[in-house]
Amino acid sequence: MSAVSALIAGVMAAYTIGPAGFYRMCLDSPSDCRPVVQTRVLSVEEVQDVNRIVNASIHPKAESPGKDDWRMGPKDGDCEDYAITKRRLLIARGVGSANARIAVAEFKGGDHAILLVTLSGQTYVLDNLTDAVQPAEQSTMRFTSIQSAKNPRMWLRPK
Repeated sequence: MSAVSALIAGVMAAYTIGPAGFYRMCLDSPSDCRPVVQTRVLSVEEVQDVNRIVNASIHPKAESPGKDDWRMGPKDGDCEDYAITKRRLLIARGVGSANARIAVAEFKGGDHAILLVTLSGQTYVLDNLTDAVQPAEQSTMRFTSIQSAKNPRMWLRPK
């Protein structure tokens, strides 16, 4: 089992604290931080559509240094705004919270939030930097933390 697969599965992982902005978002929008049961299985094409739609609807804008606001569906936003907006849309379409989890990765010298979506046992990366949806195993990012499948308020890191 690869390091990415182990982290996604929660094997060889330990609990950690998630991003501060995530917890502030949970205070403002508790329903986005509760476990949600899967009601239907989406196709890869449906997930690609959501990725494309959200990437096109938000204009990229970096936050000021030291700021970490997580906003749902803004006109302008950074990586975590894209990730949580995609997550909400996919959950509204029937994906369970255990299969739509925000992850943080090291990318180009900084932290980068993406969404990991699991469909029929295969996990895909949804990233605001590309409309391509690729298997997590093929990603060049080094994942440093991910939401727990059991409780979206809990986060895991590699051991």
